[in-house]
Amino acid sequence: MKHALPPSPPWGRLQTLRRMAADDTTFFRTLHEDYGEVVSFRLPSTRYCAVSSVEGAREALVDKVEFLEVHHPRTAYDFVKSKCLARTQIGDEHRRLTELVRGGLTPDHVDGFRRLAAAETACLGDELQEVQEGKTVDGRRLFERFTWNALAACLLGGGQGLADAAIPALKALKLNWISAALGFYPVIRKLPLPHDLKARKKIRPLDEATYESIRKARNSGGDGASLVAHFVRATENGTADWSFANDEEIRDEAYGILFGAFDHPTRALTRSPFHLAANPEVRSRLEAEVTQVTGDRPLQGEDIDRLPYTRAVCMELLRFHPAGALLAPRKAMKDLVLGGYHVPKGTLVVVTVDVINNRSDYWEDPAEFRPERWLESNGCPHGDAFLTFSMEPRHCRGVDMAAAVIVAGLARVAQNWRLDPVPGEAPTAGLMPGGFGGPVPFVVSRRP
Repeated sequence: MKHALPPSPPWGRLQTLRRMAADDTTFFRTLHEDYGEVVSFRLPSTRYCAVSSVEGAREALVDKVEFLEVHHPRTAYDFVKSKCLARTQIGDEHRRLTELVRGGLTPDHVDGFRRLAAAETACLGDELQEVQEGKTVDGRRLFERFTWNALAACLLGGGQGLADAAIPALKALKLNWISAALGFYPVIRKLPLPHDLKARKKIRPLDEATYESIRKARNSGGDGASLVAHFVRATENGTADWSFANDEEIRDEAYGILFGAFDHPTRALTRSPFHLAANPEVRSRLEAEVTQVTGDRPLQGEDIDRLPYTRAVCMELLRFHPAGALLAPRKAMKDLVLGGYHVPKGTLVVVTVDVINNRSDYWEDPAEFRPERWLESNGCPHGDAFLTFSMEPRHCRGVDMAAAVIVAGLARVAQNWRLDPVPGEAPTAGLMPGGFGGPVPFVVSRRP
């Protein structure tokens, strides 16, 4: 049976690129609303296929996963040189590396991550303490730095305070990924682009801190709660069916997870004041829970598991604001049929997670910010429609770690402060980590 190509918009390739770069969330929602659940579109160098249904996502991510490889374009600035979990294709190597990473994310490890995330909220509180009542703070910068410090502690066992080194590298990576969609990118990739040069310089102190963490973990026999310490133990003791050949491979695996995890907490926390200000009953319940659990003392790691409503707010933020509008592209290695349509070999298939997370036929009142849905069940009557962290076999392993960072950040702010949006200052979309195009100001006030 011959299958037709998916429907596609009439825009030219450059017009399509401009629309997507301007606001990717609106772009993919428009494709779904106007053209359906499987849509084809072209950028200057590549044909894409956008899938916006749970059934289509399962077909692409699970049923036909062996024919759809995760696409990692070769970019001018590539800080991960060796093979890591995010780049390993489905098969025996992926299975063994997955088991290694999973071994560093056991409940005991997650408890350690919660303690580290809670400890890093002290710096978040110190920054807010310095802001005068009624003055503004750049929420994007505030939560970027907190997220970086918490994740660096959990994953690297060091490197806190190096956000100024990491964020330029993340920005360079994002710019290169978007530039890779241009037909002439192979030419501009060879040029000394300013953001690449800045990132190469800035990343050096982070490399030094990471290698120092690896040395410390090795010299102490792998002691420590960080993921790097787990990788060292696995390599030194042969406790996993995988070992790293050198410290560079350990660094690359840690960086791949760290930079992949950064956007989830940053975006969720920076968006949280908008939802809490618009839903005062949610904010009041969140504050009451935090006060009941922590009182006047500093937040502790054990508290994070005792804040179910705060975690529900976290999950609702992740539903509204996934790290990106779509999951990482998958390249069709042969002609395929997806959703009843013909998808030619070489097409990049993207699952539009933002659309699926907000479909009214999957979610009850999806436009409402309602954390209670996560207390009632798994949040979604449809079951598999929460795709912020993808599906197996590539389901994100760091869900609990990301949630710990978000819950810790929400709780620390709720202990003493309220952050309210500045009227008329809605955040703009952009290429910076977290998805914001500039500062996101909030008015700081003490909690009543």
